[in-house]
Amino acid sequence: MIVRYYFAFATGKADGMNMSEKQEKKSGDVKPHPIIDADECKGCGLCVTACPRHVLRIRSSLNRRGVKPAEYTGEGCTGCCICFYNCPEPYAIEVEKPDKPSAKK
Repeated sequence: MIVRYYFAFATGKADGMNMSEKQEKKSGDVKPHPIIDADECKGCGLCVTACPRHVLRIRSSLNRRGVKPAEYTGEGCTGCCICFYNCPEPYAIEVEKPDKPSAKK
């Protein structure tokens, strides 16, 4: 099960995943990672500076609002959610991470 930190119905997006995220789900190798909605991001960079693993950066291209949004570099996320809690824009970042396997008795 994937823990989601925002609700898809609030953004009106049913899927919201890019191709690499869909491939991860198919392979079953789901690692913690942030999903940043480029159109919701206002490019303040708070998540980039707050990330302890430095796995976020400001993208070089503009979004539809004319700002450079944050993006995930692709590896190294621990799922700490510090980026999520530092983001001032609701629904711009969600962090997906797998459930911990339960200990069988």
